[in-house]
Amino acid sequence: MPLSFVAPVIALPVANIYRHPDPAAEVVTQALLNVPAAIIETVETAEMEQGRAGWAHIRLSDYEGWLPLGELAEAAPAQEWLATILAPRTPIYASAEGEETVGRAYATTVLPATTRPATGRVPVRLPGGGEGWLNAADIALRGASEPAPERGPEAALALARQLLRTPYLWGGCTVEGIDCSGLTQLCCRAAGVIIPRDADQQYEGIRYIVERGDLQAGDLIYFARDGAITHTALMLDARRYIHAKGGPENMVMVNALVPGETGYNETLAGRYAGARRPFVRRARRMLV
Repeated sequence: MPLSFVAPVIALPVANIYRHPDPAAEVVTQALLNVPAAIIETVETAEMEQGRAGWAHIRLSDYEGWLPLGELAEAAPAQEWLATILAPRTPIYASAEGEETVGRAYATTVLPATTRPATGRVPVRLPGGGEGWLNAADIALRGASEPAPERGPEAALALARQLLRTPYLWGGCTVEGIDCSGLTQLCCRAAGVIIPRDADQQYEGIRYIVERGDLQAGDLIYFARDGAITHTALMLDARRYIHAKGGPENMVMVNALVPGETGYNETLAGRYAGARRPFVRRARRMLV
């Protein structure tokens, strides 16, 4: 039974997390494969009475919400290595050779790995007791006791560029669909820096601030409406930024802050509210 899980984790490549235990409810965020999900409570449904799973209220590291109980599984046993997905999306193969797959994984997913080959495929353990293989070229390996390395803003920008033209999706955090703060959080996480999920949380929680005239690649910028932070983007350089924009474009795209630059967005430039620097070694001024 789900409540007997010792260490519940997300069992799908990406799971929608809902505001209420209802598939028609708002999706507040998404959670990736193997992410820990502490169960706060469960709710029985008519389907559960018929032998199907109900809903679980879960706590992630940065959010709370609901998902079907069947989308949770027991965490895989710890291994000597950890494999972190670097590619926007990669297959999980059934064996060391061949093209049969048992699933897929998205950027920043972390799975326990049993060996450390330099080339070919790496064997990994999956939630619920399964096994799979990942292309070595799509992952970074580290010892299970080692912290995730900070790879710098270049790594964040590299992933952001690979996500260009990804569809905009409220609550999304993968190449299948992503929102503005999902993009900045994902790209920072790919570079080894953990920041909050929502734009207003990032603006308040990232302690290092940047003046508008001092912007550089890797900085995060924020936009406001009626005094509230509503949007965020990642600077590509001192003038241009990449962001997941809603309508009418509804995709990840590049715009500019500076008039006269290709892609200048006057509306967003007028809503500019400030900037934060998540890569602390490059910070100059800190919030108190």
